[in-house]
Amino acid sequence: MAGSKVRVIEIPKAGAAPAKSAMPAVKIIKSKSAKSVKAPKAVKAPKAPKAPKAPKPPKAPKPPKAPREKKHLLRRFINVRVKAGNPVGRMFFVMVVMGIALTIEAGQAINVQSIQAESILTEYYSRENTNEVKKSPLTALRGSITDRNGEVLAYDEEMFTIVADPEFISTNGAEVGSGDKPHQPSHENMTEKDRAAAATLPERLSELLATYIGGAKEDYVTKITQAIEANAAEADISKRSRYLVLARNVPKYKYRQFKDAYDDYNSDLAAAAKKAKNGDPEYADVNSAAVLLGITAEKSVVRRYPGDSLAASVLGYINRDWETEDARCSLTSTASDGSTTETKVGCAGLEMVLHDDLTGTDGYELYEGSGSNRIPLGEYNSVPAVDGATVQLTIDTGLQSQVEQILANRVVEARAKAGTALVMDTQTGELLALANYPTFNPNNFVKDSAADQAERAKVDAESLNSRAVTTAYTPGSVQKTLTFAAMLDSGLITPDTVINIPQTIKSGSGTISDAFSHGDVDIYARGIIAKSSNVGTVLLSRKMDPETLWNYYRSFGLGQVTGVGLPGEGNGQMPTLKEFLEQGYTRDGMAFGGSAVIVTALQEAAAVNSVTNGGIYVQPRLVKGKTYADGTYEAVEPTVAPHRVVSAETSSQMQELLEAMTQTSTSHTFDVPGYRVGAKTGTSIEGRRVTSVIGIGPVPDPKYLVYVVIEHPQNGKSGASVAGPAWQDIMSIVLPRYGVAPSKGKAPTYELFPPEKKKKKK
Repeated sequence: MAGSKVRVIEIPKAGAAPAKSAMPAVKIIKSKSAKSVKAPKAVKAPKAPKAPKAPKPPKAPKPPKAPREKKHLLRRFINVRVKAGNPVGRMFFVMVVMGIALTIEAGQAINVQSIQAESILTEYYSRENTNEVKKSPLTALRGSITDRNGEVLAYDEEMFTIVADPEFISTNGAEVGSGDKPHQPSHENMTEKDRAAAATLPERLSELLATYIGGAKEDYVTKITQAIEANAAEADISKRSRYLVLARNVPKYKYRQFKDAYDDYNSDLAAAAKKAKNGDPEYADVNSAAVLLGITAEKSVVRRYPGDSLAASVLGYINRDWETEDARCSLTSTASDGSTTETKVGCAGLEMVLHDDLTGTDGYELYEGSGSNRIPLGEYNSVPAVDGATVQLTIDTGLQSQVEQILANRVVEARAKAGTALVMDTQTGELLALANYPTFNPNNFVKDSAADQAERAKVDAESLNSRAVTTAYTPGSVQKTLTFAAMLDSGLITPDTVINIPQTIKSGSGTISDAFSHGDVDIYARGIIAKSSNVGTVLLSRKMDPETLWNYYRSFGLGQVTGVGLPGEGNGQMPTLKEFLEQGYTRDGMAFGGSAVIVTALQEAAAVNSVTNGGIYVQPRLVKGKTYADGTYEAVEPTVAPHRVVSAETSSQMQELLEAMTQTSTSHTFDVPGYRVGAKTGTSIEGRRVTSVIGIGPVPDPKYLVYVVIEHPQNGKSGASVAGPAWQDIMSIVLPRYGVAPSKGKAPTYELFPPEKKKKKK
């Protein structure tokens, strides 16, 4: 019965042997739905009592131990540990032996991989294999350049160059197959299917290239077919082209799209050919030979400057293609035997100076290949590329952008030739901004298209470098700050020293005069700075020992490069000590900033900073540090150690003199809301007019120095009217940007002229 519980009991038949127990034998048979029924447990018979154990015989006494033989530590260990019945010892011994073997093997592996990789692998191929040794370069990326906050200013982007093999395309991949050159394309070995496929292959490839890489299909077809035709006309097979560049600087994402479509096409064709082979009538006309082939891609690298012209004169540029020769992009070194070597380097700016740090070390990979293909799971070895160091600058990208815009606007408004502006941390010498106008876009120097060449033609050579270090000029009255610092520090004068100045004085065969009309007048030393009196400066400087004054100028850095690390830095021009001692007019001219002295903007900024920051010369700096490929960070220290040039008291007095000028300016050009500041104007007309303003803030504890220089303005003549507005805008941004607290209390009132003496009544 379905679902019933079935229990069958088998009873022993008559005459059968009796069971060992009193219970009958029971066999349980269950259906799938039946539950098992437990049989009653058999009653166990009582156990027989155990016989008593015989007593153990007494142990024989152990013989005395023989003296232990002195053995090598390892041999003793083996003798003691490796015994039968001591599995721990045996295991430890095996581990030691394996460790020694692995150490030897690892050493051999390092030798093969790192030292002899190429030679051993090549020998293997030549001895045991008919395939070829393929060596593919692994390109190291050039190090990035970042600002002080890590924002990238220059970096390498991996790109691809799309290359065709015209000869391989023309044979649809048919090769010789044997002999000395088994992978040489062969027209003789082409099948009818190959010939049919080869006829349409350029068009099919071009359609895919135009779709995913960009460009016109017709252009690709023309380029490929012309190369094929040229090969056909060449009787010497060895001279036929196997390398045709179809596209350069293809972004990775475009190449990936092209590669995926390329592979998908071939996969779909293989699937269709299989169906045709299996008799599917829908695919009967499929040409299994019509694969896509003959296209390869080479990794390339393009230098990118995401800010375009931002800090371009600091960064410089690099031209990797070298298709257009550029003398700036190479260095020629001469060996002891007279031979010369030309090295391609960055073409300007820090790209040139830091070329060795930024340049990595290329690696390579060796693999087993057949023709243009890599053999899957074939022999492989590689030496990895080591990327160049990442260089961190002191520049603040946000401030740099603002300063560049302010400077550009001012140069355009003044109809000037050019301009320079910089912002320096007074205590560290770090340059937070270093702007030049006009400038250029280094991205236009990366490629060599007609458009890029046209853009490059618009850039004059001077704009490719930083004018702050390459352009020399007469500083004008800014030089007075250095002369007064020397006179104050030597104890010759104080800010309250009174001197009577005429309108003009003789100097050599010429005349020195002041720009403001005053007649004979008594004036404080601070008034000479505030009113920028040439006459007063010269009269006071004539009272100072000439050699001492000359030594002060040298200590401020005049006539010497700053060593900031930009290419083409000039050292300016300063009279020799002999000239300074013998030529009175030379001393006079240098005292007030005439033609006797020539400086660069960065040189003059460093000098003025040294006499207003507390009296310490600090070297201007552009590079904070370098991070190498292994993650190691190296801080870049100044090459010139900070050193005192004037006393702290003198520096404080100089701050007073500069604040007196801004305080008494009737144009309010130097007012910075909320802050006490000090500044000095400069105007020179030697050769060409150069106007400038240099200043510090806040007073009396200056944190930042700003210097603006405008060359050859046509609208405006003085430093105050031409460079002043730009200086004011920049300083008004700098102080609050870096969290400088507004000045507290009222600024002191500075008198420029002593009170007039009242006439005594008779």
